[in-house]
Amino acid sequence: IKPNEIENILNKTRTIFPGLGDIKDKPDDPYGDFIIYHEMMKYMLSKNTEIIFLTFDNTKGDWMSKSKAPYIHYVENMYINTNEIIYILDAERILEQILNVEIDSLIPLQKSVNTEININKIIRIHPIFQNMKVTKAENDVVYELLVNGYTDISDVISDLDKSNEIMQIFKRDFPNISSNGILRYALRIINLNYTKKVLKDGSVINVNPKYLERAKTYREINELL
Repeated sequence: IKPNEIENILNKTRTIFPGLGDIKDKPDDPYGDFIIYHEMMKYMLSKNTEIIFLTFDNTKGDWMSKSKAPYIHYVENMYINTNEIIYILDAERILEQILNVEIDSLIPLQKSVNTEININKIIRIHPIFQNMKVTKAENDVVYELLVNGYTDISDVISDLDKSNEIMQIFKRDFPNISSNGILRYALRIINLNYTKKVLKDGSVINVNPKYLERAKTYREINELL
């Protein structure tokens, strides 16, 4: 199978097998998932037992479908060979239900702010962003934070905490603003030095004076709260 043939195979459910996605992503060593599947089969045969297989690897499409349902022919093949049932489950969904907590919140933040993972985790879990549609923060947002002096993730969290109350008012006044916009305004309200904006192409410009004036207005209200 050639890497450029993977997408066509993924569209034909019965021909999918564990490790198929790795042929495209890791063509030099795509055998990991294939080996895992057969090691589980070996274990089920030797122990005469069923298996529950939890996987976070549900994006390549070779363990679960796009709807995060297991492929029935995996289950059928395992039963034919072992007379036992394998239960293939989406680990994130199952653990969130059991623990009643978002899996992301269990992953510690790295100290540096200079990662999309850190910023997007904050956007998903900080109270400021609750009850609103979240937009993924890209590299330009991360770079913008660095340009405006945020080199430590704890500083971002601290300023978001300080602006949490005023931002609830701000969100009511501007209900259509994106989560990236909320992030920027929340920090500008607290940080007088947040005056630079980074464009998608990486160039740095001054923030529109109108937006700085708006941040100043809400900063003054925040001081009265």
